[in-house]
Amino acid sequence: MKTIALILAIFVTDSNAQTWTGAISGDWNNSLNWDSGVPIGSLTTAIHFDNAVQTTTNNSITGLVVNSLTFGENSGVRTTSGNAITFDGTAPTLRLRNAAGTGISSFNIPIVLNQTLQIEGGPTYANQVSLSSTAVISGTGGVRIVGGITTFGAKNTYFGETILESGGLGVYQTASLGNSPSVTIQSGASMQLLGAGNIDKPLTVGGEGDTAFFGVGYAMAAAGSGSKQWIGSVTLSDNATFMAYGGMTLH
Repeated sequence: MKTIALILAIFVTDSNAQTWTGAISGDWNNSLNWDSGVPIGSLTTAIHFDNAVQTTTNNSITGLVVNSLTFGENSGVRTTSGNAITFDGTAPTLRLRNAAGTGISSFNIPIVLNQTLQIEGGPTYANQVSLSSTAVISGTGGVRIVGGITTFGAKNTYFGETILESGGLGVYQTASLGNSPSVTIQSGASMQLLGAGNIDKPLTVGGEGDTAFFGVGYAMAAAGSGSKQWIGSVTLSDNATFMAYGGMTLH
């Protein structure tokens, strides 16, 4: 007698993925503003914003832990404030991709890093993202800039490495880079020094920067007013261009 083995394929969907609708208000802690209720924090929680409804929002959820937070291309120019968010799990990511409308999106929420966080900023200068003075980045993790344009405006305290893989990062002071032991600008990425003063971090530069954002492929530029000085050690692993609009000294 022959037997037949019946194999059942079970498909599991991500029950921790939630999408913003903004149907009632800008409050994150109102279940009617989400497609499937208020987000429940976990190592796999994925939150998505991809409409320009209620563009001023407040995270009133306490102790929210997420793996990814994405503001999509149609999310609009946003002001996002409220309680701290902890990024944890496998390859946590913050994406701020808005291309709808013109203006700088302001992210004002404190960020806690249990792992290294990948950050993708706005796609153009007109749609760049500002992590404001209240968006302090803390924790044991590091930061990897993986595209787009982002600025760090806070006195951050995170302890992991700072690596620019692609896109651009603007910083105002040494404290923008937290307690990071080193800064690496890989080929195809760029950094702008926006505030006056010294930055004292070991720096490694891997080559020319991102021409898509700056027009020329420089690895680092000084913009705005006042003198900027990178007083940490500088290691060049390939040819790289440095430009000074507001005055920059390397030594």
